[in-house]
Amino acid sequence: MKGIIKLIAVTALAGAVLATVVSATESAEKTAINYGAFEEEDPSLIYAPQILAKMEAKEFKGKDGTLKYRVYESPAYKTKDESTPALLLVFLHGSGGSGDDNEQQIKDQRTMVNYLVSDLGDQLFAEIPFKVIAPQCPLNSQWAKIVYANGSYSTDNIQISEPLQLVYELVTDLQAKEGITTANTVIGGISMGGYGTWDLATRHPEICGSLIPICGAGDPSKASLIKDKRIWAFHSDNDTSVPVSGSRDMIAALKEAGAKNVTYTEFEGRGHNAWTPAMTEVKDPYLLEWFFDGITYSVTTELEGEGEITESVMAVKGGETVKIEFTPAEGFAPDKVYLDGKEVNPTVPQDGAMYITLENVKANHKVKAVFTKPEEESSVDAGGNEGKKGLPLPAVIALIGGAVAVATAVTTAIIVSKKKKK
Repeated sequence: MKGIIKLIAVTALAGAVLATVVSATESAEKTAINYGAFEEEDPSLIYAPQILAKMEAKEFKGKDGTLKYRVYESPAYKTKDESTPALLLVFLHGSGGSGDDNEQQIKDQRTMVNYLVSDLGDQLFAEIPFKVIAPQCPLNSQWAKIVYANGSYSTDNIQISEPLQLVYELVTDLQAKEGITTANTVIGGISMGGYGTWDLATRHPEICGSLIPICGAGDPSKASLIKDKRIWAFHSDNDTSVPVSGSRDMIAALKEAGAKNVTYTEFEGRGHNAWTPAMTEVKDPYLLEWFFDGITYSVTTELEGEGEITESVMAVKGGETVKIEFTPAEGFAPDKVYLDGKEVNPTVPQDGAMYITLENVKANHKVKAVFTKPEEESSVDAGGNEGKKGLPLPAVIALIGGAVAVATAVTTAIIVSKKKKK
């Protein structure tokens, strides 16, 4: 009798688990951002002192020099905790922003920095943690030590410029101290800053996950080093300051290297100013929408028991869907799955593997799966703490149900037998 009851219990447990199918998604949906609001209140026209007042002036002391820069932190960035992912935008100005006043880089070309730092930006992006730094290149120096009118160049025989080296040191310092990941770091710039964007990324691919080079040029022979980055480049077809061939060469080299996430927008007849139409004319998507969509979240996984698991740490782009799969070893069976400390129901297909699907990821997540041996399993509470040994709850329920079914069958058989005797 004990063997029959055990068989019924195990069978019922397997059936119960196989019938459980659920998709785990983020609980809170955020309101869609109205990027079109900038069409009525164009921050590129905002008087520079309004932007300067919201950006703190700082100096960074590197190994071989000092770099002046302006910094802005969004409201959400100031209140974020250590586990919250945040974006960092490093924006490199053009030659007109050079100096030593720590202001001209903001006054000269009004670009996406104005949009992000504006009062309207504060309203629209209040819930998004991001940081903007705008370094200033000293006079008589350049982000990349080349002749801009020549377009594409080789970095093999040209050392990184002193100001750009300081930018590299500043960014890596911020990443380490403030927990900003490479994937969530964006390097962008215009004209001389466009050159600097390509130059910094190809010399130090580990520094960023996304690039926004505007009317710049780089070293096409190094394109393979950044082929896995998110890139959106802009240029105008009749640029007489930086030849459009500079952007075309880099894009062609990236595609030849197998890059999959590269966008290139070329404007007609806009001269050297490709940064204004990049913000005001491109709407599908807006550049800022693309910028924020680049936030990368982490999904960490943990397995208790024996078996196989999907990657222990996964980088997931905002809004993407990710499938976390667990496969028990021989002799082990799925017991429980926890998403951010709360028990959830997994999907278990016929092959015995177990998985959950996270849709529209908008936060960091932790997933824990528990595999146990049916004959000696440990109960685990919602916090993942081990309790007294025994069968898991589904097995207990199945065992009770099986025992009741068997008892009912035996009782029925006895009753029928007695009736026959009569």
